[in-house]
Amino acid sequence: MTRALLAAGLIAAICVTACEERTSDQSGTQETHRTGEFKELAQRGYAIFTDRGFGAVPVACNDCHTEYAEHLDTTRLYPAHTLLGAANRRTTWYGEFKGQALERTGAGAAKCALIYQERGETLFDALSQDESDALLAFYRYISTGEESRQPEWEALSFPGDTRYSRDSLTAIADSLSELRGDPRHGGMLFRKACEPCHARDGEGIGPHPRFLRKYEDKLFLYVRAGRGIMPFFSYDKLTNQDVADIREYVAAGAK
Repeated sequence: MTRALLAAGLIAAICVTACEERTSDQSGTQETHRTGEFKELAQRGYAIFTDRGFGAVPVACNDCHTEYAEHLDTTRLYPAHTLLGAANRRTTWYGEFKGQALERTGAGAAKCALIYQERGETLFDALSQDESDALLAFYRYISTGEESRQPEWEALSFPGDTRYSRDSLTAIADSLSELRGDPRHGGMLFRKACEPCHARDGEGIGPHPRFLRKYEDKLFLYVRAGRGIMPFFSYDKLTNQDVADIREYVAAGAK
């Protein structure tokens, strides 16, 4: 099923006359309510999720996250994980956001808005409370209530993972520089993971593929840690060998 069809189906579902609001009790069970007010709030959340004009940088939440199970899209490899179940998570961003902070920041979405969309000056003005409420309503709408409240994702990131500093990440990236890659496999991965931003037609937000060779020696660091508005890819998204393959493809001129 294509992303376009999934998105169209979601819009149609949100725009029906009644919408399911899911709220969790302390045991994590789900209660369902049908309210027009919740439908409206979820619609506003979906609008934020897909709005490339939301911040100073023209990227949207759905450029990195899916609103459906990731395996449904075989044509794209997203840097971030699905937002299914996000409203019920105990913590996000490796424990940085907990309790009331989850409610105030859209389950940590404020940090994405601040870093990647360059919206606001702090975590607390990157999203208003109304915007956070709308995003949380959208997350609840798309979720079943059966998702894990704390997914086990192995990720290496900066600035998300406080176990690592920029220096330690650089050392790890340097240690991987001797891995040999397969440029053919790297080209396939580049088209799925990188080309949405590094587009061949010059319309991407990142540098054109032919200009990426000058970043070849930093590729492991940028993929694992991100760079500026570029998001990071965790191990379960791209393995070290995958990154080596992409590097070989880039080194060959990304043809």
